[in-house]
Amino acid sequence: MFKNKHFKNVPNSIRNSKFLPSNISNNSSSSSSIKSVRSSNKSINIPSNFFRLSNISTFGFIGKPVCSAFDFSQSLLATATESGDIYIFGKQNVEALLTVEKKIFVKHMSFVKGVYLVIVDSSNILTVYSLYSQKIIDTAFTPTKITCIETDPSIDWVLLGLEDGTIMIYDVDRNTMTENKIENFQKTKYFPSKKISPIVSLQWNPRDLGTILISYDSVTIIYSFIDRSIKQDFIYSLPPGAPGGELSKNQCVERFPKVIQSVYNPNSLNILTVHQDNSLVFWDANTGQLIQARTCFEIDIHVPQPRSTPLNHVPAVPQISKVLWICREDPEYTSLLVYMKPINNFYGKPTNSEQSFMILDLDHTPLYSISSYENMSIYYANQQNQKILPLDHDRLIVDILPLPRASPYFHGCHDPEIVMLTFDDGEIETMLYPSGLFTQRASLFPQSFCWVRPTVSNVSAISIPQKLWLGMTTALQNNKSECILHGGFPKKKNVRATEYTPAILTGHSNGSVRIWDASKNDTSIFEVNCRSILNLSADVSINQISFSPDTLELTVSMDTGDVLLLKFQNNEYFNDHNELNNPLNYQKFSLSGNKNSLVDVRFRSPPNIPIGFMPIVALHAQKGKTSAIKNSDVGFVALAYLTGSLIIIDRRSPKIIFLDNIRKFVSKSSSCITAIDFSIMEYGEDGYSSIMLLCGTDGGSLLIFKILPDRTSGHHITFVEEIKSNHLDPIKYIGTFSSTGLHCTATLHKMNELGKGIAIQGYVCTVGEREVRLLCVGKSKNCHEQFKGQIAVSRLCSIPYFDSNNNKRFSTVLVLLFYSGDVKVLSVPNLDDIRTFILPCTISAKYISSSSIMKNGDILLRCSQTQCNVYTIINELATGITKQRSIVSNDQVIKDVLYNPSARIPFRPQVNSLQWVRGTVYTSAEQLDQILGGPRRTPSKNKESIMALGSLTLTKGADEKRVKPSDFKTNAQLKHSARHPTYNAMRNASRALESTWYDIEGGINEYATALGQSMSDTMEDTSKDIMKDFVGI
Repeated sequence: MFKNKHFKNVPNSIRNSKFLPSNISNNSSSSSSIKSVRSSNKSINIPSNFFRLSNISTFGFIGKPVCSAFDFSQSLLATATESGDIYIFGKQNVEALLTVEKKIFVKHMSFVKGVYLVIVDSSNILTVYSLYSQKIIDTAFTPTKITCIETDPSIDWVLLGLEDGTIMIYDVDRNTMTENKIENFQKTKYFPSKKISPIVSLQWNPRDLGTILISYDSVTIIYSFIDRSIKQDFIYSLPPGAPGGELSKNQCVERFPKVIQSVYNPNSLNILTVHQDNSLVFWDANTGQLIQARTCFEIDIHVPQPRSTPLNHVPAVPQISKVLWICREDPEYTSLLVYMKPINNFYGKPTNSEQSFMILDLDHTPLYSISSYENMSIYYANQQNQKILPLDHDRLIVDILPLPRASPYFHGCHDPEIVMLTFDDGEIETMLYPSGLFTQRASLFPQSFCWVRPTVSNVSAISIPQKLWLGMTTALQNNKSECILHGGFPKKKNVRATEYTPAILTGHSNGSVRIWDASKNDTSIFEVNCRSILNLSADVSINQISFSPDTLELTVSMDTGDVLLLKFQNNEYFNDHNELNNPLNYQKFSLSGNKNSLVDVRFRSPPNIPIGFMPIVALHAQKGKTSAIKNSDVGFVALAYLTGSLIIIDRRSPKIIFLDNIRKFVSKSSSCITAIDFSIMEYGEDGYSSIMLLCGTDGGSLLIFKILPDRTSGHHITFVEEIKSNHLDPIKYIGTFSSTGLHCTATLHKMNELGKGIAIQGYVCTVGEREVRLLCVGKSKNCHEQFKGQIAVSRLCSIPYFDSNNNKRFSTVLVLLFYSGDVKVLSVPNLDDIRTFILPCTISAKYISSSSIMKNGDILLRCSQTQCNVYTIINELATGITKQRSIVSNDQVIKDVLYNPSARIPFRPQVNSLQWVRGTVYTSAEQLDQILGGPRRTPSKNKESIMALGSLTLTKGADEKRVKPSDFKTNAQLKHSARHPTYNAMRNASRALESTWYDIEGGINEYATALGQSMSDTMEDTSKDIMKDFVGI
């Protein structure tokens, strides 16, 4: 029907509908034909000074993230990328970018004393960055390759382990390399005939700054800065017949598995050495006694076994790569987080062995003074709980970062709730600890992390009316940010005098969709997990997203071809107890088990969210992957598939009102639809307006459909015609505007006006790869413009301005974004060039087609896989939209403030009272400065030195809640300074005598605590004098 262009042929049932004008009869005259599309300029000679390119915001990273560091006291997170750029994040989108002229690959980062960021790159250059000035304050070079680095958040000294087995010490506060150097003890003392070993692991003693744990490939030692000698050594040997780790070879001979890591127990009384054959070996740090050697699954692997069968090959098991010794808020409760990666074959490629995490919950540490080696061996052999967490084997973890909650000490492992994982493909995941569950909740991290957590598979942008956006954000139950970062202070920003909020919509590889403010004025993030709603067992990427701001309806298509329709509304299935009404049906739900194409999924709404984007219906059409989707503002959704199928859904029912393949009624040059738009305008000389569905194909054809009401108060679809518009080039964009210069997009307001006899004379704009064409549907008149460059993205934009009479008006322009990075602003319908811009950033031809242009003139430019920029082309001052000049000019650079001078670094844990009584020497930070800096240590010339000193908590209990004696167990964190070194004599005492300490240990703890701060200060002054005499200062 409606093949004739005159209204007189419309059936009475349609003519009498409320959607048709009541004043039109069969004898109505048709509208006069348009002589030329160029007859009038709908851009109304808009001046070029109305347009100016300005950057609004930037999200994401330049390059893939490779490693990160967390500052507990300042609550900042630094992330380095493969391009050498370093981003520092804080609260409320606080962000700073450190860019170096020479592109480097960052290997390690750590925060020191709350004001320094220490960076080590692949060129073996150490760089010190100031959080206060946000500038590089020093760089240092090492003679050989840096293999490992160790810092402590409360001291100035950086330990640099080198490839030749020596250790250099860098003074961060004075910006100099000290004369102190630790030799390669493995070469000089233990294995002189062996090849020179690099330093494979370094760690400060968590209770005493005077000792460090050093590992070479064959021996681990505890080195004392006070004695300038080795206090203890640990050599792991496997006698013949001992099974060793899973990767151990030649069990018939004695073996010395190489060391790959060593870590302290948080109480500093035991250590763990990790070996290349997957051995986990626990030692007594005082005596050097081996307590237990085990793997993640076997124990006593250092004990020869009778009838042991030698292995002729290495089994395909994962290899232990890194171990974190994690403790709770009470450091006596510990666990091991073990990362196991696939081993490589002869060609250097990973084998079929799976990578995984293993959590060994060791629970409460036994009292050292009463526990024999046998009991300690049983303790480390029988963990309280054990979890295996399989990981995706297609990508490897390159960085593991725990985010502590209690303090920055214990190597960052003091009660972490989240462990941050960086993969080799740049994706970041977060694991909850100790549950081992993975969470990708967007609100935990700044919005830039949305680009890599997880990977973005689809991105688009849309302008949302500000009042509507404000209503959405305030409707959230908890609008406060859940971000784990609380540091920094955001800079002052220009307030745009716009009625629209630019919103970014991202689809991700895990099946989630996120929507957030592109201008960084609001930190709220709306998140929908489509994978969970559809109960899919595996991750599925989001293919396309379409959002209607007028109706708050969202349509999402996935790579599987399934489509989910959602709406922002109250959750009828919400309950305070987060309980499901019908858990059995909820768990058994599956789209594949439904015979209907449209499946009601409202009951799949998450029960813990009171309001948000709730699922309505899912489309399981089994037509393949979608090529284009469009959620209209009038309740219709159009879905096009690569197979040529076109499905139109009326969301109000909901029901499918059209399902057909376009290949049945289009030319052979077209196989699928590539662009869709809904408009309300007059077709030809109808004399009335209709809801029109315009579809562009990959063959350059424009397909026109009419959506008409029927007798059942529903709607049906009629195909009108095919127009060959763009010469076999795929149509990428379709837009419409009227003779008054306003858009013809279908809206609820225009739909309600259809019954009043409106006849909107409209123009259709189709954009191909190199051509723009304007035409009047149903008429032969059209015009076009060709370009040499290839068009990536385009859109008709409505520009507000005030005329000479101070009346607000709108003008329509066509904005084109080219693959070259050029942005052209054209008048319509003349297609005259008003202004041309060149985007001031690096353009990626692979990702620029994923960019978006919004109807208010904002541009979302996707620069790479991990970054996007948001620009505006509107000069609000010239258009009269804003009457005041910007607070910050484009030439003026105002940075976010990173450093908070009021943030305090907690007091560093010390040896417990029993260790102190037994003669353990404790070295304070001041004494370490005297030992390593010497009497000729030059004063600092930087402001950061004074700031760092003022941020330290120098006494136990300052700025902290006072600890009661009952809170102490074996690790009373009392402040005791160094005593005369009677350690060597006490270390040789019989272990049997230690049982006598059990009866008095608890009393000593409480007695030492009850001494109070005054007694502690007196002892500190006395011990400092003794220490000075001892070290000769």
